[in-house]
Parts: sequence; C-alpha cells; structure tokens
Amino acid sequence: MSDRLDEADLRLAALRTALIEGEASGAADVFDFEAFLARKRRDREAAVRARDAGRAYQGASSGSAMNGSWSGTPNPAKRRRVRVRIVYP
Repeated sequence: MSDRLDEADLRLAALRTALIEGEASGAADVFDFEAFLARKRRDREAAVRARDAGRAYQGASSGSAMNGSWSGTPNPAKRRRVRVRIVYP
C-alpha cells in the first residue's frame, strides 16, 4: 500500500512541476487552425506530386493487358500506424 502512495506522490509532484513550468513559459500564442491545415494540405500535395513525378507510366503493351499501370514503389509511411503511450515518471 505504501508503494502505491509513493507512486501517487511522485506522479502528483511531476504534475505540479509541469504545471509550474507551463505557467512560467508565458502566455500562449494565438493558433490559427485553418492556416495550419491549409499548410499541411499544401505540403502533402507537394509531396504527392514529387512522389508521382518519379514514377514512370507504362502503357498496355508493357504489362497490363487492359489498362496502363504505374510502376514504382509504394510509400510505406502511408500505411504506417503509430501508437503512442504516455508514461509518467
């Protein structure tokens, strides 16, 4: 039981320290979420264009019987899922 109380005290002390650091850091700046999203969309579109520019288009005679196909490697970062676990001291 004592270990659980010590652990809770440590967590509480860490929380208090983080709150004091946050208050001492000053006032928060205004965050324009729409501008942030627009910038991220623009960056994503530029990355997709750059990725697609590196691929060569192959016509029906070089692989696909019905349609042309794109050659190139898929972007593995697109399928990656990241899980984050927050661990308190």
